[in-house]
Amino acid sequence: MLDSHRLAQLAEHVDAEHAAALYRTASLGVERAAGVQFRHVGGAVVAIAARVDVLSFNRAIGLGMAEPATAPHIDEITSAYRAAGASRFFIQLSPAARPAAIPDWLAARGFVQHNNWMKLWRDASPPPEPNTDLAIVPIGTERAADFAGIVGAAFQFPAPLQDWLAGGVGQTNTLHYLALDGDRPVGAASVFFTGQAGHLSWAATLPEARRHGAQSALIAARLRDGIARGCRWFLSETAEDTPDKPNPSTHNLRRMGFELLYLRPNYRLSLTP
Repeated sequence: MLDSHRLAQLAEHVDAEHAAALYRTASLGVERAAGVQFRHVGGAVVAIAARVDVLSFNRAIGLGMAEPATAPHIDEITSAYRAAGASRFFIQLSPAARPAAIPDWLAARGFVQHNNWMKLWRDASPPPEPNTDLAIVPIGTERAADFAGIVGAAFQFPAPLQDWLAGGVGQTNTLHYLALDGDRPVGAASVFFTGQAGHLSWAATLPEARRHGAQSALIAARLRDGIARGCRWFLSETAEDTPDKPNPSTHNLRRMGFELLYLRPNYRLSLTP
């Protein structure tokens, strides 16, 4: 069993690896349309999609985890987004990041705390059996458009991001799934594997198909397949679940055995007036 600090290190490492893998899958057309690039700065993955103003695609992950961060690291990250032409971006900061002065360095440079994401985890114990009449099927490239269409619609992603997600279907170390109502796709989800960990990532259900157990069934399928691959830990992340803004994704994950590891603040910097 990992202690909380080592779990936090694992969570940030897996998230950064997942982002790097996603950015490597971008086709030349997507790179040009979305302004895609990524790099490593001070142990952090700096993921850039400068032509798309979607913060989840413009974020630096893992700062202060693999090695202590420095103020020049923050300046180098900012310069990378500015040079790429991004309008704004996140630095996502784990509570385990070193040193403790990082939030002060961010504030001094004009960063503001935008919101929190919840990092969740569970072990490799068998998942509960979900209650659903939907069929969960693994997919390959032949149904990539279905996957990207469901996820893209749920998150209101523009066309370049949907093309990007479709291009990731069938890539090494990632499995994608659809939830089917008869022959009709109504839900989608994916999981990324690295080492002995699985990262449950994109997940969405069409509005008219909600409350039929799609996401619980998709979570269970990913857990079972990860366990079969030898995973010992599973990680995921969602927007913060609060009384005034409840998050169904968090509730679905908790029902399937996930626990809160920590809240990770997102520090935002706007680069345009």
